[in-house]
Order: sequence, then C-alpha cells, then structure tokens
Amino acid sequence: MKWYGKLLLSLGAALVLFCVGLMVYGVWFKYERNDYVDEISLKFAVAAETGELEATCDGVTTEIAPLNYNTILFYLTREPAFTLRKPAKDAPCVDLLLGGTEHILVYSTDDPQITLVRAQVNGHVRYHRLTYRDLYRQLAIAVSEKGFREPNRVLNTAN
Repeated sequence: MKWYGKLLLSLGAALVLFCVGLMVYGVWFKYERNDYVDEISLKFAVAAETGELEATCDGVTTEIAPLNYNTILFYLTREPAFTLRKPAKDAPCVDLLLGGTEHILVYSTDDPQITLVRAQVNGHVRYHRLTYRDLYRQLAIAVSEKGFREPNRVLNTAN
C-alpha cells in the first residue's frame, strides 16, 4: 500500500473515532442535563414540604415563601447546559440553601442571556450554563424581600 493509501486509511479511522466520540458526548451531555434537572426538582419538592429554602442576594438573607418555589425552580431549569466556564470572582451571586445542606450558587455574567450555576447537590459539584432572558435579574427579584408572587421573610441584612 502506498503512502497516500495509508494516509486516507488513517484519516478515515480518525473520522470514525471522532464521530463515535461526538455521539458518546451527546448522550453523556443529555444524561448530565437530565440528572441536574431531576436532582434540583427533587430537592425543591423536599424543600417545599419542609419549608427549608433560604436565599442570600446582595447581603440580604430571606426565607423563601412557598408560592415562590416554583418560580425559582423554573429559572434554575431553563435550558441547562454543561459548561467548563467558571464564574468571575467578583460576579454578583444568588446563594440558595436547600434543606440546610445543598448549595446552589447562581452567578451573573456579562451577557444578560447567560447565567452560570454551581450546584452542590448530593455531594456532587456541577457547573451549568442557563440560557434565558434576564434570568439572573428575575431570580434576584424572586429571592428578594419583595418576592415574585409572595413576599419573602427577611432573616438578616448584612450592611
């Protein structure tokens, strides 16, 4: 076999491996996204039963009212995508504490369409990118004292 035949054979094998890798990544990506949504939904269902959901935003810690749970869950599950991008150190953040043990940190980015999430649920730390128009601003309103559908109870204010 001449050198160009070996080259074509090698390129064909590389292309097959690349396509198989893309298919495996696609399946893994979908599994990871669905697992994130399932875990967050389950934790919110438990928190709704026990009433243990607190949020800290801009130095104000609030106990979230039950009517705001679905709104917050809606925002946390908007088109999640796995990301390797880490949030900026000085980025504004909403810290959600579910049941006293599970932390979900939602970070603002320069793009109002994109929000980064660091979810520490069941001992796993996951980073996801959420895509939704003004998601961070809407979430900050939902966890503030004003709330989205019902006022939240302020626990403390750090000035």
